[in-house]
Amino acid sequence: MAFSALLSLPVQITVRPNQQISFLEAFLGLTLAPSYTTAKLMAKGHRSFAPSLIACMILTLFVPVWLQVFKYNLVNFDSPEVQSTVLAMMTSLGVFYILGLLLCVSLRMGLSTGNALNLLTYTLTPVNLAMWIVYGLNYKHSGRLTVITFILTGAGNVDSLLYGYLPLAAIVLFGWVLLVAYFCANNSADDRSAQSFTFTMLLAPAIGLSVWAGVFVGDMVRPGFLNAMMRLFKLLP
Repeated sequence: MAFSALLSLPVQITVRPNQQISFLEAFLGLTLAPSYTTAKLMAKGHRSFAPSLIACMILTLFVPVWLQVFKYNLVNFDSPEVQSTVLAMMTSLGVFYILGLLLCVSLRMGLSTGNALNLLTYTLTPVNLAMWIVYGLNYKHSGRLTVITFILTGAGNVDSLLYGYLPLAAIVLFGWVLLVAYFCANNSADDRSAQSFTFTMLLAPAIGLSVWAGVFVGDMVRPGFLNAMMRLFKLLP
């Protein structure tokens, strides 16, 4: 009886939908709890973490490359190997943002340019975390970032454990990015049910086109870059 009476007591839970979350919570939450985190981040009045996340992405992409080149003197900093890698990354990011903004406008999602950039940047956050995991596993098993050496030179051996799981990891990451994109759109679009699903479905080929655009530019600067990337992900023997 006492237990039943306790359950019947009124319990008031205060929910603050506009409560601010920290950068670390946003960074981890966009990958591990995208539904909750995107609802917070896309809420009106929440500060934008897009500039910080873009800076973090640039550091994640380029700092390991520069460190490998500097530490092991693989190639010159102004060599085609480095130029092709840098241009490939920058082209992929640029094309992704351009296509993503065009999708937001064409679908009439009712987003300002700033909010659309927030949505696209938050969508890419799992890529950032995934690259840290790849770097960490690669360094743990090989003692150096052999995956970056392979991308730069097209030669050398990538750690067998990492090499075996890269294609599967890329597929999982692709799906996870689309999941985050769906939640971001669902928490920001005017017509959530229709626009968020359509946006996510159209973003999938846009991501693929962005990646191939970057690889194509990289191959123009250094012939063989495309071949190396396809071998890395087991698209070529």
